[in-house]
Amino acid sequence: MLSAVEVHSKVKNTPKLLLPLIGNDGLGPFHIRNIEGLGPVKATVNSRGYGLLDGEYYTGSHVGKRNIVMTLGLNPAASYRSAEILRRVLYLYLAPKTNAILKFATQDRPLVTTECFVESLEFNLFTKDPEVQVSVISPKPHFDSDTLKVVTGVASRAPADVAFEYDGDRVNGVVFKLFESAMNYTGDVLIEQAGNNPVYRKFETKANISSGVTISPVRYFWVNSHQGVKVVESRSVPTKLRVVNLLPTLTDESLWPYLVPGINKIRVKINSDNPIPWEMAYIERWGGL
Repeated sequence: MLSAVEVHSKVKNTPKLLLPLIGNDGLGPFHIRNIEGLGPVKATVNSRGYGLLDGEYYTGSHVGKRNIVMTLGLNPAASYRSAEILRRVLYLYLAPKTNAILKFATQDRPLVTTECFVESLEFNLFTKDPEVQVSVISPKPHFDSDTLKVVTGVASRAPADVAFEYDGDRVNGVVFKLFESAMNYTGDVLIEQAGNNPVYRKFETKANISSGVTISPVRYFWVNSHQGVKVVESRSVPTKLRVVNLLPTLTDESLWPYLVPGINKIRVKINSDNPIPWEMAYIERWGGL
C-alpha cells in the first residue's frame, strides 16, 4: 500500500519534497488526496491481416509512456504558511516542463523511483479548501527500486552456480564486472545465466589477437546489458574508461544477460587455473504499484 511520494528536484542540493497520503500527513504542509496512473501501463499490441485467411498475426507489442496525476491538498493553518506561499513551494519543484524524480514509499516494497517531466500544475484559487492537481509524464513506464543489489561469485574452469531471487515483476538488465587480476588473462569469457527456463543462456567473448589482453593488474572485464546502453569491453582500473571494445569478439550465439522474476542462476567460465572474482549489480523493476 502506498504511504507517501517524495519529489526530488534535478537542481543540485535541493531538499526533497515529501507528499504523504491523506491520513498520514500529520502537520505537514501538503498531502495527497488522490493519485492516478500507478498501475501497469496499457500495452499497444500490433498485428497484421492475412491476405485470404480470417484473423491477424502478431507482429509485436510495446508499452508506452506513463501519465501520473496527483491531487494535492494544502495545509496553510497546520504549517503556519499561507496557501500562496505553499503554491510557490510546489511551483519550485513541479512547474510545467520541469524534470523531476518521483519516489514512492510502499509497505511491501523498497522505495521505487521514476523520472518524469511535469505536464501541468493547476491551482483552484476559488475554494476555501486549497487544492492542486499535478500531471507528470514518465517516458519510461516502469518503476525501479531505489536500492542497488549486488551478487558476487568466482570465475573458473568449473564454476559453481550462484542462485538468488529477483523480486521485481519486469525483466531488467545487469552490470557485470570480472575484476582485474595479478596475472594477465587473454582467454574466453563465458557467462551462463538461467531463470524460470532451466536452459542456460550463453553470453561469450572469444579471445583473439586484435582484442589483446582482456584482464590484467590494470584492466577488468565489463558488461552492461541494459536496454539502449549495451556494451562489453575491457576497462582501465585507474580511469574506469574503455581500453578495448569487445563487441567484435562476441559469438553469434551470444544472448545478453538479463534477470527475470523469481530465482535466477549465473556462473562464469574462464580458461584459467587462476580463479577471478566477479560481481553483478542490478536494480529490481516493477510494472505497477
